[in-house]
Amino acid sequence: MAGRISFPMAELEKVVAQFQQEGVKLTATMDCLFEPSLYPNNKIVDKDDRSEREAKKLGLPWWPDSNKMDKTKLTPKLMIVGDHGVYIMANVDNPHLVVDGKQLPNIVAYGVGFNPEVDEDFYDNKMNVFGGDDGATSIGLDWFERTKAAGKKAMTVQFNRTSIRLIE
Repeated sequence: MAGRISFPMAELEKVVAQFQQEGVKLTATMDCLFEPSLYPNNKIVDKDDRSEREAKKLGLPWWPDSNKMDKTKLTPKLMIVGDHGVYIMANVDNPHLVVDGKQLPNIVAYGVGFNPEVDEDFYDNKMNVFGGDDGATSIGLDWFERTKAAGKKAMTVQFNRTSIRLIE
């Protein structure tokens, strides 16, 4: 599992524009779930206000509850998501995307060759570069901003087994 994925800047502009919407609310990313500073008293808790240690003592399953976070401390992030294709989305909860009472998906920017609606080999491409498991990783807006400042038409990301990096 290794390779590069390019995300067109024109599509990324639409994703990033979501942060500018009036009243936008941010959602927790996977890395935020395990950040103590985002929780009251710096204590990561589950839906029953138990720490991981407390749940383990009781022999209970445990998972952090993002509803227990102080969401005013969240910051805008981009997430590279691999599931049905590979795309970038913003960590926004977009209540404005409702049609006929149904929540529409957030705006996403698919990587070139990774869009299931237009690329026949999207699945093979995803397997080769991102791997077989679904997942997401957060990146800062600075990758987008640096790519834009350089005047590039696409933001290219290098993946390997243990890391990702921006190709500048």
